[in-house]
Amino acid sequence: MQNNARHDPVSYVSTDPLSRDDSQDSPAGAAGVSGVADGESADRSPTRLVVILVPILIVALYFGYLWFVSGVLPVVERFPNGKPQTTGYVKRHGVRYERTGRWTIYHPNGGRAAEGMYEQGRKLPESWHYWDESGREIPEPQATQP
Repeated sequence: MQNNARHDPVSYVSTDPLSRDDSQDSPAGAAGVSGVADGESADRSPTRLVVILVPILIVALYFGYLWFVSGVLPVVERFPNGKPQTTGYVKRHGVRYERTGRWTIYHPNGGRAAEGMYEQGRKLPESWHYWDESGREIPEPQATQP
């Protein structure tokens, strides 16, 4: 009886790392730090790239809008310990910036010290409230003159 089975000369390549034929390795003998053998490329998943780039693009578009269209930018000044000292917004007028909208000033312990509104760089006195370090509301502090 004649055997009609054909043997394909193409060898089988296994993807199982435990069944690797080490005789096929590069002269260095190892796949390197990345775990990718010579001649192979690392997996560059399009989904992974989208997951990374979409949030970056959203943040860039948001700040681009704030900068170019509205001219209003958020501001956070911090104490040396990293806690916020002042938060608010500035509006671009030509080459200078003016405070605008709601501003909050904090005590070093993190509690609110003052909160109120600015309009065109001017403080609106009737909108401001003040607190001491324990959180109790106090009347507007008087400016001391030397």
